[in-house]
Amino acid sequence: MRRGLLAWSEEEVSRPLLDSRVARCRDAMAGSGLDALLVYTSFPRPAAVSWLTHFVPYWSQGVLAILPEGALVFTVSLSKRVASWIEETAHIGEIVCTPNLGRTLGEIISKAAGVKATGTRKIGVVELPRLPGTIVRNLRDAAEGIELIDASDLFAALRSPADDTEIALTRRAAEIAHKALDLAKPGKGPVVAEILSDIERSARMQGCEEILIDIAEDLSTDRQFRRLDGPTVFANRYAVRLSVAYKGHWVRVGRTLEQNGADRAASIEHSLAKILPGSRATPPAGFEALDRVVEGCIGSAPLTVLSDPKPDTIVSITQRWQDAHGFWLVSEPVLSGALLTQP
Repeated sequence: MRRGLLAWSEEEVSRPLLDSRVARCRDAMAGSGLDALLVYTSFPRPAAVSWLTHFVPYWSQGVLAILPEGALVFTVSLSKRVASWIEETAHIGEIVCTPNLGRTLGEIISKAAGVKATGTRKIGVVELPRLPGTIVRNLRDAAEGIELIDASDLFAALRSPADDTEIALTRRAAEIAHKALDLAKPGKGPVVAEILSDIERSARMQGCEEILIDIAEDLSTDRQFRRLDGPTVFANRYAVRLSVAYKGHWVRVGRTLEQNGADRAASIEHSLAKILPGSRATPPAGFEALDRVVEGCIGSAPLTVLSDPKPDTIVSITQRWQDAHGFWLVSEPVLSGALLTQP
């Protein structure tokens, strides 16, 4: 269950913007000969529906139906008492609370204006292989003559280029992460696990709806991250990475820190962050570039590993380096070869 604040500010995400994204979906549907487009959402897979409607689920699951005309229809397996909350936090036309998402979707599609009454009706599904089997079976039983088509590539194409709102919200998420990450810097005494509660409090007080904290406690021996469980004292060189969500937009921000020689480490990290966007950038003398992971949002998952992202797509890059003393890490959001926030 999500724990952070979920609120809709129309100054940050306007109704006309969301309407324009849906209109682009309908244009793409028409160009591909689709009678409808279905987009699944759940706690770990909120991003696609959020991009279209601003809805982010606290729990449960739902399917958004984009029909050729008329209002959006959101079928959700929640009780009717939460419909008013959904209306307050999202721009959705009709909310249908139902225990049987597939059957209800089939009935809606069969009666919808603009959908073929006879013959094969082509229904696009974002990430069709990941749509729960129960929904698929009940949908087929309730609506005869439908053909389900994987519309993942169609939807991914709509996410590029990133629009001004997406850029602004992602930048805000990164700013929240950077401010919270400042609390991981070493002080007068040893750095201990209790700093994690301060980091999370900072991010949530700034309005983020979710934060995940990964720790590499001793970069002199191990470059792997883990979720910290229990008390610990960090080694001299350690890394903290935050995954932060703001208004449905996720980023990763991570840094390597040293308790002895903090200023030197900060200078090195600054240099590494500046070269992070360039995949072939030359690291400083004495550094070897290790693994590099590029993640972005092109579907329902907030962050997916991308092998060949488009240059106008927002991505979070995590890069590791090694020098004579151990490992170094930087994570930052990047757009078109530039950091979204200054290191």
